[in-house]
Amino acid sequence: MQTPQRVRGDGDGGGTPMTPTRDSSTLLREQEAERERLRMDNFNQALRINFLEERLLRMKQGTDFASEDLESELAQLRITLEERDHELRQRNFSMIRATEAIDMLNAQLHEAQAAAARAREEAQREAEAQLHQHLEERGGVDAETAEKWRKELETAKLKEQQSQLKIQELEQELQKQKEAVTTLTSQLQELQDARTRDQRDMELRSQREQQNMQQVEMANVKVSAEAEHWKVVSKQREEQVTALQLQTETMRQEKQAQDARYQAKLKRMEEQVQHQMDQLQRESENYRAEHTRLLTDREKTHFDKERLAMENESIKQERTRLQAEIERMTKERQQLAGETERLRLQNVKLTAACDEQTKSLDSAKAEREVNMDTIHRLESELRQQRKMENEHELTIKSLESRLEHAEAETVRLWKKTTGDFVPSYRASS
Repeated sequence: MQTPQRVRGDGDGGGTPMTPTRDSSTLLREQEAERERLRMDNFNQALRINFLEERLLRMKQGTDFASEDLESELAQLRITLEERDHELRQRNFSMIRATEAIDMLNAQLHEAQAAAARAREEAQREAEAQLHQHLEERGGVDAETAEKWRKELETAKLKEQQSQLKIQELEQELQKQKEAVTTLTSQLQELQDARTRDQRDMELRSQREQQNMQQVEMANVKVSAEAEHWKVVSKQREEQVTALQLQTETMRQEKQAQDARYQAKLKRMEEQVQHQMDQLQRESENYRAEHTRLLTDREKTHFDKERLAMENESIKQERTRLQAEIERMTKERQQLAGETERLRLQNVKLTAACDEQTKSLDSAKAEREVNMDTIHRLESELRQQRKMENEHELTIKSLESRLEHAEAETVRLWKKTTGDFVPSYRASS
């Protein structure tokens, strides 16, 4: 005599699995806002380049001692504009790729849920058909068989309660992962706000720089009549400016080398993320095969629980590693800030040495030297502001990469938790 054994599943009031669609849509909106901000930055940089080109043309027609610095600033702004365009294209490509990945995961999730529902309904129909057939053949149920069925029903209910408890624990773990993703998103938003404030400060300083440059031009008109008298002094100043330019070029080369190291590091991190994505894809395929085996073999449930616990532990370790990486990058940024302060002090010392050599000049030369010091100070502040902006950009890129990795891990964990407890039916003698 065969007795059908039934375990209640989602059709008996099981919980609906949670989906990360809302977090994904929020991330896409943030990427769209970032892309719009980069477009505005490119437009502002283009206006700045046009203004400097016109101003440089006017200065080349006359005599201006800052033309070489303006040409260098113009070239640097063009390079910055090209980098912004490249970054905008990369962000568009990343957003499209993330959208496609999310759609693919949602489609796979719906297919798995539909397959599980069909399997449950089919097994339930077969069990009920066997039960009705058995009752029709026997014409009734004796006390021993009824007691046996009652015990089997209690055992099934107990197993169902244990499964529900395990599902609740996994849902709590998934909620913790989502909270971690939310924390990373808030940190990214704070960095973006700080970068916006820095850009506003940079615009204000640029306006002050333009006003100071206009004042310098007026001063140059006043002292143009005495230019012949100060040719020898101007030659000495040109030599000093050349030396300072060499030092500036050296510092610029150091900055470029440092940027190259950061780019290489970023590329390695992107390769690691791509490798992890490939590994997650392979694990997803393995999981589908394993899901098929679970529908026919209920004895492997314990092994799957242990494997899930090991994967949860690996996710915790990965989160700890990411936190350590963020702290290390914070220390590196502090070291870079110290190096910047040292270079600024060195520049101040060089400026002070130049001032001591020019104390013997008359009031006209002193006025001109004050204007030169003002220009150098403004240029130094502008370079420091650009360096801080580059550091913010690198930090934002690093956090975005980690945010994508955390979201991918959350989706993979959620898929495993919704598939490990698919109810099955088995006939026992």
